[in-house]
Amino acid sequence: MKKQEERKLSVFRIFFQTVPILFAFGIIIAFEGYDLYFADFDLSFGYVGSLIVAIFICFTTQLFINRNPMLNNTKTGIVAGTILTIELLLFLLFAQYHLLLTGVFIVATILFSSWLTEKIICINKEKRRITKRLKKWCINRSRALLTYALCIVLMLPAGIGFYEEYYKYSLSSEEWAAFVEWFNEDSEEVKKEGKEAIPHEDKIADLLKWDELNVAEKERVIRSIALIEKEELGISNDVEITVSTEKMSDYTCGYYIDSSKEIFINYKYLNEGKLEDVLQTILHEMHHAFVHYTVENIDYESELVQNNYYYKQAREWKENTVNYISSGSNYEGYKNQPIEADARAYAEERVEYYLNYVYDNSSEN
Repeated sequence: MKKQEERKLSVFRIFFQTVPILFAFGIIIAFEGYDLYFADFDLSFGYVGSLIVAIFICFTTQLFINRNPMLNNTKTGIVAGTILTIELLLFLLFAQYHLLLTGVFIVATILFSSWLTEKIICINKEKRRITKRLKKWCINRSRALLTYALCIVLMLPAGIGFYEEYYKYSLSSEEWAAFVEWFNEDSEEVKKEGKEAIPHEDKIADLLKWDELNVAEKERVIRSIALIEKEELGISNDVEITVSTEKMSDYTCGYYIDSSKEIFINYKYLNEGKLEDVLQTILHEMHHAFVHYTVENIDYESELVQNNYYYKQAREWKENTVNYISSGSNYEGYKNQPIEADARAYAEERVEYYLNYVYDNSSEN
């Protein structure tokens, strides 16, 4: 009867220790649109898969805690179990970017656990005869110490995992300035051969081997294209528009934030997507940046702007920025509103420009 009650209590504690963590993790995945994605293996878990992994980690950790009498039904055990569960979830985010370190850490943990168990057994062996019950006590003792040790050791990779999940991809102002400086460097080879059919052609030459590039190299190419388009669209050099990658849901290719003048491209989409599709995305978002730049720099109070047909499109953009339709509320309305329709048209036109460059130069080779 006592064992049955303890079993019920154990299940009860596992459930109520796990649900808050699962709820928090589920909200993060659903709200932020992130999913577990291991680029090295091109492996994406998606929302459902990520949630299943989270559930597995939560219940396994709590089961590990509750099956140990030195941790079960103690305040320190409850705290350690909750902290360790959260840290393991964040450690999984860390593992996405540091697979080798993760493997080393797991092997080291297993070896340390075995060593610790043997050490505790040896210490007790000197004092008394090792019985089956004492051996079990030693194992529980080593696992309890391992749990507390992991709570401390995992703080660093868990913190790095959290940081990288939310901040890894954004460029600092200094990094972007360095990239722009590299982009603006003259290319003597192109000048000598007179091949500059596209401005800064040498900076986008990697378009010719797109499928062979890693994510970092693809990022450099799309940032170069963004700067070329900035010149093409006539956006002032005083306006700094940065391009970064970010983990997003599979339904989002990219987006533009006008308040910070940032374009974000889906990291997974950039890594796996076809060249034409990725070009469409960066060109589409650059046109959004151009629209906002235009709206912000036109004097809509002047009679010329208010009445002249030449400014009709700018007036539509101005009105559309105020009454923008989100895709979630009305997809058809979102797709057909001036800002989105014009961005698609611009992207379709300009993508041919770059694809022709790829086709012409690939033919030569």
